This record gives sequence, C-alpha cells and structure tokens, in this order.
Amino acid sequence: MQSTVTESHFFPSTLLLFVIGSLLINPQTCAAEDGSALTENVRSYTSWEYDGPSRSSARTSAAQDAKGETVKALFAAAEVTFPPHKLLLRVFKDEDLLEVWAGDDGAELSRIAQYEICAASGSAGPKRKQGDGQVPEGFYTIDAFNDHSSYYLSMKISYPNRSDRILGHRRRPGSAIMIHGNCVSIGCLAMSDERMQEIWVMSDAMRRARRTVNVHIFPGRDLDTYIEEMPNHDLKDFWRNLREGYRIFEKKRLIPRYRINSKGRYIFSESSSRP
Repeated sequence: MQSTVTESHFFPSTLLLFVIGSLLINPQTCAAEDGSALTENVRSYTSWEYDGPSRSSARTSAAQDAKGETVKALFAAAEVTFPPHKLLLRVFKDEDLLEVWAGDDGAELSRIAQYEICAASGSAGPKRKQGDGQVPEGFYTIDAFNDHSSYYLSMKISYPNRSDRILGHRRRPGSAIMIHGNCVSIGCLAMSDERMQEIWVMSDAMRRARRTVNVHIFPGRDLDTYIEEMPNHDLKDFWRNLREGYRIFEKKRLIPRYRINSKGRYIFSESSSRP
C-alpha cells in the first residue's frame, strides 16, 4: 500500500517538513565520476500501482494528495523554495539514476532527490532512429504533460531536438520519449507509479508557473571512461560534446545555455538561463 503523509497540527510546518524529508529517504550507494563510492540518498522505485479513477483530474489529484507534502519536505531539506525558478532532471543511464536539481534564478542549484529508474531499454549511446529501443542522450526540456497516460502519468522529453535530427535518421528519428510511471520501457524512462507522482508534482508546479523543466541525459557518470573505451569515432566525439555540458554543470552548478550548430554539435555557454 502506498504511504501517505498527513500534516500534524502539533509541530511547526518547517520542522515537520524537515522530519518528513529525513524519514522518506532510503540510503544506497552509487559511483562518482572518479570511480569512488559515495553514500547517497536514492529513492527506490516501488511496486505500488495507481488503481483509482481513470479521469485525468483524479490521477493528478491522487499525486498531489499523496506526494504534495513529501515534495515540499524534499525541497525544504535542501533549503530551496518550491516551486523553484530552475528545475533540472539529470539522467545517468548506466547507473539507472534520475537526479532532481533545483534553485533560484541565477543561483547555484542544489540536489533535491535521486530516483532509481525502474526500467529503461537500450544501452549506452544516443537514440538515432525510430524502433532502435534507445533512450536518447543529450540536452532537452519537458515539452508536454499527459495525465491520461497508459503508464499513469507521463512527461514528454523534447526529443528529437535539432542535434538529433541532424545526426540521426532524417525521416524517422523516432519520437514520444517519455518519463512515466509503471515499470516497462521501450526507449522511455519508467519510474514506477509512486515515484512518478513525486516527479510529476515537482514538474507540474513548474508548468503551472510557466517555467522550464530541463532534462540532461548521459550514458553514465564516468564519461571519461566511456570516451576512452569507445572505438567508434563518431560516438566518441558525441560523448566529448556531452562532456562539455556535463563539466560546466559540475563546476558551476548552473544549467548551461547552449545552441546547436549546423553539424549537430552543442555549443555551450557557462551562464545559467533557459536553453
């Protein structure tokens, strides 16, 4: 059964949110870029499935009712205002990890939460054509929300972007790449219904505030090793390009601005702004 959080009337709200945030985290271990082991707080996927009314309003209300306070607690623990001015979802395919970062406009972003990805098809490397089963790699935004999805709730990643159209199949690059509930995937990121509720509450708040949800997707954290061991020159060069944006964020904790040139390369700026 899905756990719910009910606000107590006997504690100050700030203290309550901090306590809730502390209780709802599950410690696991993941690898840092340099290969060292770091103890991180990873919110694992769960087996809970939404079985309520199918209408859109019921689905979104269920997410807000169940996870609204949880999300506020996560942001309070990170000392970030909710909803934030900036929200970034960082995906590391090899680690099966989705990180949530947020912050005020122009300020360094803080990590809000980390989520274990329940299912994602394919392997290291970008999506290049329809039907290849790959999860894309690159720099995107969320450009659509679906509260009547076959996978409970879903958010569409802005694939294919200009880079994907230039470097991928010209006529059939593929489309409809989602972050969604459930635990099945063909090129999408399945987070489980319960964890998708939390990601939805965060992201939908940005949509309502007319702010952008950015999405950065990498083959894994250790891009240096991927590049060193990859014999394919084109893929090696593509990952070098992704590493530029990755390093800007690691150094500045700001979402890098970028444009995409006629060859499909990302051209980055270190200042923080909406792409």
